[in-house]
Amino acid sequence: MDCKKVAPLFGKDKKEPRYYKNIRMKTDTCLHEQLVEYINTISQNKKLKILDWGCGEGALSQRLVDLGHEIIAVDMDANNFKANCQFVQIDFNNKNEVENFLEKKHDFDVVLGIEVIEHVKSPYEYLEYIKQLCNDKTIAIVSTPNIASWWGRFWFLLAGELWGFSYESWDDPGHINPINEIEMKRILKEKNFNLIDIFEGGILPIIWFYNLKRLLISLFMLPFRLIMKGKKDGWVLIYVFKKG
Repeated sequence: MDCKKVAPLFGKDKKEPRYYKNIRMKTDTCLHEQLVEYINTISQNKKLKILDWGCGEGALSQRLVDLGHEIIAVDMDANNFKANCQFVQIDFNNKNEVENFLEKKHDFDVVLGIEVIEHVKSPYEYLEYIKQLCNDKTIAIVSTPNIASWWGRFWFLLAGELWGFSYESWDDPGHINPINEIEMKRILKEKNFNLIDIFEGGILPIIWFYNLKRLLISLFMLPFRLIMKGKKDGWVLIYVFKKG
């Protein structure tokens, strides 16, 4: 699969579980590959010290270790972690645990928050934690579901709710806080971050051969693309920023 194309004209991605070295990638198709490519442009062939702030099983952490970077991976479930790097167990909703980690001196080149912010009770607090983890040169990369994707817009029209944020989604996959682009930009500005880049991630085909129903929906939505504003492609939005 060509992971460089966020919105291929045709695609039949079934959104099936994907693995890196037997570690489950709990993200949208190709997101990790796209992030690694972006980090490669940042690193300029240098070894980076990277914090994976919400690492899940550690698939992205392991990719970055394999590229020669120094990784500290953080998440709440130590039993689920499978990557070969340093791991710190922290519940992001437990203020004491987070603050104990923040009190230690860190010097990260990159801080990653990949598909985490929508799981925490306070996105403002989460970004404040990231700010405290950054020095003036640290690059922060945070991703969250693109609720304004063309599929998300259709789903809201049909169901009156945001895709991926239903009543049941609070339990599985644990999505509790949808964040749109305007809100994210305003929070970053309020926290005195300098926004460097925003780009779409994951693979969301324009004409989606997932099944007959989704094929017909994508064909129905096709003419509306001509008048859609904003970032309509990609399952996620990726924000890159630094302290101001």
